[in-house]
Amino acid sequence: PVKLTETAFMRRLRLHLQRQYVCRLFRNNVGSAWLGKYQVGEFCVRIYKALRIRFGLAPGSSDLIGICSVIVTPDMVGKRVGLFTAIECKSGSNGPTPAQASFIKMVREFGGIGMCVNSVPATDAVLMLAHVERSPVERSPQSPDTPATE
Repeated sequence: PVKLTETAFMRRLRLHLQRQYVCRLFRNNVGSAWLGKYQVGEFCVRIYKALRIRFGLAPGSSDLIGICSVIVTPDMVGKRVGLFTAIECKSGSNGPTPAQASFIKMVREFGGIGMCVNSVPATDAVLMLAHVERSPVERSPQSPDTPATE
């Protein structure tokens, strides 16, 4: 079997989840870049009046961020609710960084779905335990970075 890179696994997982479950997940890139006037030299780029731009939800936030529809059990008034969902994707036996583990813990403590996964079946198992609503019909997302439309 071919070992997928984290990026390939994350893309495959996001597409699978949006086809099989009532959820919308978005790729969350966290990082920073420099903005300003620049001059390209032979061996370097100089940035004048540089301004550091940070992007992404927060340091340690998960690769996939979104919302999953959950059918609340009768003892919870029988309403459908959306749960904040954070999925950290890892390849092989890699685990989350301390910042990523802390973010997942925080999501769970606030009642959301937070997980670090390295396979589609592991993700399905967690979503079933959380009572995430299954899609009545397998849907086809428009592209890897846009949510599916009904």
